[in-house]
Amino acid sequence: MFTITEALGAPRQSPDIRIGRLSMHDGDVLLLTTDGIHDNVPDQEMEKIFATYDRIDDGLEALANRAQDLSRLGKKVYPRSKRDDISGVAVVVRFAAA
Repeated sequence: MFTITEALGAPRQSPDIRIGRLSMHDGDVLLLTTDGIHDNVPDQEMEKIFATYDRIDDGLEALANRAQDLSRLGKKVYPRSKRDDISGVAVVVRFAAA
């Protein structure tokens, strides 16, 4: 499930930093994106894109390409369209055996 939890770098706005715990399991993926990705690609589509690929880096590349394609459509064609930087990092959780 994808959830946007915070945005950093908004003009004249300090981030609302929340500290907490999150249960993660071996193989979970933590996805960090700029708004160029998550403004253009709906959460459900992000999830579908990642489910299509066995390799995380392939999924991330496909996600960035999809965001770029959608950003070029313009608001009249695709209301979410937003030209912006498009960056992402995917971190795979791996626990070492004790």
